[in-house]
Amino acid sequence: MALEIGEEARLDFRLVDLGAPDDLETLAWLARVDLRERELAVRQNRVWAPRIVSVRERYPRLPTGEEAAYRLCLDNPGQVTGLEMKTYEPAVVGTNDVEIEVAAAALNFRDVMVTLGLLPTLAYERSALGHEVGMEASGIVRRAGRDARHFQVGDEVVFIKGGCVANRVVVDGHRVFAKPGRLSMEEAAAVLSVYVTAYYSLVHLARLRKGQRVLIHSAMGGVGQAAIALAKYVGAEIYATAGSESKRDRLLSSGVRAAFDSHSHDWYDGLMEATGR
Repeated sequence: MALEIGEEARLDFRLVDLGAPDDLETLAWLARVDLRERELAVRQNRVWAPRIVSVRERYPRLPTGEEAAYRLCLDNPGQVTGLEMKTYEPAVVGTNDVEIEVAAAALNFRDVMVTLGLLPTLAYERSALGHEVGMEASGIVRRAGRDARHFQVGDEVVFIKGGCVANRVVVDGHRVFAKPGRLSMEEAAAVLSVYVTAYYSLVHLARLRKGQRVLIHSAMGGVGQAAIALAKYVGAEIYATAGSESKRDRLLSSGVRAAFDSHSHDWYDGLMEATGR
């Protein structure tokens, strides 16, 4: 754009994109020199110029037969095309760490929000998952630190870690759990976060007990289904909401006492009537 305007107006015109107010010092320096560039960007007082680079040469190729670690990376949040598998250097296995060969990784709604750049900033502040795609997976232990004594090489495990869509990862041992034998790798990868959420909410915080009543919104979702399973386990009386008649019918057939329309405010009146309030 700067080149076209400059030629049209016969001016020494430049387009400079500044990243921060501190970059104004570099802008003053650019006014005194001739870099023969018409479009520039300044970041942390460093000058960048646009160049066309072949995508095939962006990352070094691996020698044939070399076992490399790779994971799904997000270069440009806001679009699915910003996702790309890249090689990376896993962290060194510490005394409490476990190195895992990933067998299956789950994708959650949070991953969609991260990819599209729609997750609120506050959601990252206290999260250990970071800005990476993937949060839960299953796999087989390759190595374990000397203090991670609960795990042996070859153990099948499930774990929580940001950026787990990979072929192998290093995870803090406190976030790794033995995989139930009756679950496949794919099933195990898909249930960890929803059941942890439901357990923490209903059992740890609410102390849900037999005979108590619980209302579960959006009960056909992952967390909702986990909450229903836990509520059944403790013997609670379950009420739920869902967005369609077919989903509400499925909830009723699964043992829910009453199911209401989550897309309508009428669910409150229905709940009060069902519970005799």
